[in-house]
Amino acid sequence: MKPLRFSVVLALLSITLRVLPAQTQTLLPTLNLDANPPAELSKWISGEAQVILTIINPSSSREKVSFKVVMSIKVGGRLVATTNVDKAEVFTMEDVPTKTLFGHEFLKLSTMKFHGNIYNQVLGANRLPPNRYSFCVELQNLGGVSISPEICSDFTIFPPEPPRLHYPETGTKISEPSRERFEWLPTAPESFGTLRYRFRVAEVFKNQSPYSALEGNIPIYEEITSTTSLPWPPSLPPPVLGKIYVWSVQVVKDDGKPLNRKWAAPSTYGGGLEGGGFGEGSLSGELNSFNGELSEEKLLFEYTEGKPKRELVLGRPPILRDTIIRLNAELLDSEERIEGVFFEDTIKFLIEDRQESPFGKTWRGRVEEKEDSYILFVGRNSLVIGNIVLDNALYQVRDAGGGVHRLMQIDLAAIPTDSPKPPPPLSDLTCTTAQNRDVDPADQIDIMVLYTEEAKIGAGGKEEIELETLLSVQETNISFAESGVLFHLNPVHIGQVDYEETGDLETGLDWLSFDGEVAKRREEYAADIVILLAEESSREMSGISYLIPNAHPFYACAAFGVVQRYAATLKNSFGHEVGHIMGSHHDREHNTTGKPFYPFAYGYVNTAKGQQTVMGVSSATRIYRWSNPFRQYDGSPTGVNSGPSTTCNACGLNQRALTVANYRTAEGKIPNVWMKQSWYDNGNDSLHLDSNRYIWNAPSIWLRRRRDTTLTHLYQHQSASEDTNWLYVRTFNSGERSVGRLEVWFSTASLSNVVDSSWSCYYSECHTIPSRIGKIVEIPWTKERRTSGYIFLARWIEEGSDTTEGYLPANLLDYVVENRQVALQNTQVVDLTYPTDAVELSIPFTTLGDATIEIILEELLLTGTSYTSSSAGGNILLDFGNQLFTEVEGAERLQSGVYRLTDSSSARFSFCSDARGSGTILLRFERPMRSPYGLYAVRFLQRGKDRRITGGITYLLKVLDHFQWSERDE
Repeated sequence: MKPLRFSVVLALLSITLRVLPAQTQTLLPTLNLDANPPAELSKWISGEAQVILTIINPSSSREKVSFKVVMSIKVGGRLVATTNVDKAEVFTMEDVPTKTLFGHEFLKLSTMKFHGNIYNQVLGANRLPPNRYSFCVELQNLGGVSISPEICSDFTIFPPEPPRLHYPETGTKISEPSRERFEWLPTAPESFGTLRYRFRVAEVFKNQSPYSALEGNIPIYEEITSTTSLPWPPSLPPPVLGKIYVWSVQVVKDDGKPLNRKWAAPSTYGGGLEGGGFGEGSLSGELNSFNGELSEEKLLFEYTEGKPKRELVLGRPPILRDTIIRLNAELLDSEERIEGVFFEDTIKFLIEDRQESPFGKTWRGRVEEKEDSYILFVGRNSLVIGNIVLDNALYQVRDAGGGVHRLMQIDLAAIPTDSPKPPPPLSDLTCTTAQNRDVDPADQIDIMVLYTEEAKIGAGGKEEIELETLLSVQETNISFAESGVLFHLNPVHIGQVDYEETGDLETGLDWLSFDGEVAKRREEYAADIVILLAEESSREMSGISYLIPNAHPFYACAAFGVVQRYAATLKNSFGHEVGHIMGSHHDREHNTTGKPFYPFAYGYVNTAKGQQTVMGVSSATRIYRWSNPFRQYDGSPTGVNSGPSTTCNACGLNQRALTVANYRTAEGKIPNVWMKQSWYDNGNDSLHLDSNRYIWNAPSIWLRRRRDTTLTHLYQHQSASEDTNWLYVRTFNSGERSVGRLEVWFSTASLSNVVDSSWSCYYSECHTIPSRIGKIVEIPWTKERRTSGYIFLARWIEEGSDTTEGYLPANLLDYVVENRQVALQNTQVVDLTYPTDAVELSIPFTTLGDATIEIILEELLLTGTSYTSSSAGGNILLDFGNQLFTEVEGAERLQSGVYRLTDSSSARFSFCSDARGSGTILLRFERPMRSPYGLYAVRFLQRGKDRRITGGITYLLKVLDHFQWSERDE
């Protein structure tokens, strides 16, 4: 299934901006703000913090000016809080040159909106997390237009300092415990009222650090106190000579739960020396500049004494060194900059992108200050695995069982190469090929990955093998993106096959190419390429695939490859086989398969640096790049751009992409997939890129009665049921910015293209959609069923956009057509399982003017075949309401307001130009008693006197019997 292209992340939405009288006065504000205000926003509002806004009106006329104060709070340019303009108070200035507002006048929690992680933190504690912020203010008139420059003032919320242990100090000898006291300095600032402390004493065993003793040993004494000094507790035995002890203090809430994770300092501990002495140390906290949380020194990778339950199979993979670690995977979701132990070093990981798919989560980033590095983790439920490329070396992180992971450096030199195979002659290729050419865009290749029972066992189980598959696909996508390849792989299916391995990958390739069950699955999921993961290989090869010589569409029947499981993410063997299928050859020196169709489609070897690109098969280190002389790695080009030695696999891949993307088209997936009603539909063409298409044929919003966990069944049931339904919005990010907000609006279905009070915003959430990646957003829909149905509009507001949230412009038609980040769905489904069905259609006169309504009937058979009569789809009766009936010219032919539609050429009605208000048509659809299964579209178009379309709605008639309905309601 392929998402439609929009500019930066297609989102489908509709929006309303209120047009109010513009004010042209310019006001000049100044802002006075404490540089270190309290973290509690309530103190800002109550006046305990200094927040003063002075406004100057430079106009000599001193006319009345009405305005709203619109504030924003930012962290490093990232918006974390804004004013809800709709709720903001209105201020006025008249006959005065200046006006002063204090924080309690224009700062109110009820008018503030918080974004991202800070939302729950502020609501939970009424505090801003520790960080460095910018507080900005601008003035807007009542029409939402800025009438002042934006002014900003920086401030800092400091984290609380940990309690400082004062006594006993390191090396203190405790000879008379009854005379000793434990003393510490309190945490500061004390922002939670009276603080309480958990006091603990623990024994440090042999080979333990004081911190490990606190974390893992049962305390020999524990108490919660509100003081900062305790005498030696009578129940605490005196220290024993030769033993080591540690004591700690931790800030806690009234219920005894610690505050240290978000709002207070981490624990402070003291470690002792032999001989019964106690010592002091501090475990310092670190201010996280990304999410504002003050956390303990929790690392992404930590050394652990835990024992793995899963041992390595010798040589799978070949490793140079390994170590057992504890992976704190929750940090991948919550942090952007994370430290982790890395063998003898500690390195910093930068998480740059997160995304979700039906197959699992993906986290992508880099090692700090290492531009050519990358980190890639994938996870599902509690299982997380990953790869790290750093300084031309590959490291893998794999689950080892027992709650621990294994960090391994891979011996890349020990990994076998591949062996491409010529495809069968064209005369022998008899499999089905796509019927409609070039209907899928070239920016996405659908791939199906299958695996054997042996591969599943080798990986550790079903979840493990499917995560390794996702890792292989995403790793290949990274190599594409870094190399200037303009498409990505889209996994449409991952599943097991009933194939008993022989140890010969070539035999597996032959089986894969001609097995009937594989062919059936490929058709079902419309996979352009099919890869099989196998466990065993008796020959020295990590993979094999057909090297397809040219762009003939019949070579779709040879788009197959087999990869040894453990090698799939080593040296990008998975992507290497995909490259062969798409016409890429090995490097020139080691190419043994003739000349490529594109004379430059060779891999590249940089002998001076000992590096080679993905299709290189020399002894050099393989980097995760495809040859491209216009891209650099490690300071050098990754290809040649001159003469007969020109090498550019990326160029060849881009030229072959359209052919491969159409080996299987989305039309051929399942019979009931549709998203548009008037032209060849594959679910990918953006209607906003084609000005000749009407906006109510939106292909990217659909409503289902049944939840679709696979996100592959796009057949909608827009009439909805009374229970929870499911709304789906398809997006695609064809730009570079990945963070934004998806809004979904709805209203009663109507012929109108004007936004009025019936429109409401149903959904508004932030999402991250990586560049050149699509995402389907699933939204529960619990609104009541309406006879008239619903119209949906979705839009994407990228981070930093000047688009006002919560408003739609008045004219939907122009807004949707002109905006690639907006889509409209005004197609209503009519289920003709039973003989008749009826819906109401609202006709707003105020938008008609000298307009006509045209009713056009056409059959929809997924290929856009047009029909000129209603005999196949049944009869349609138009029952005009009383007011509407009086406005129709030539009403005599309606026979008391009811008109039977039999021919589209006669279904045109004109309305008086001075009509006001609104009216309705009751549409009665009569199903013919005998008719085959089919989908038929009935369109109502509204045109103005200049023949320009000004509105429209489509009704999709599903002509089914009871048995057909049960079979096709997927």
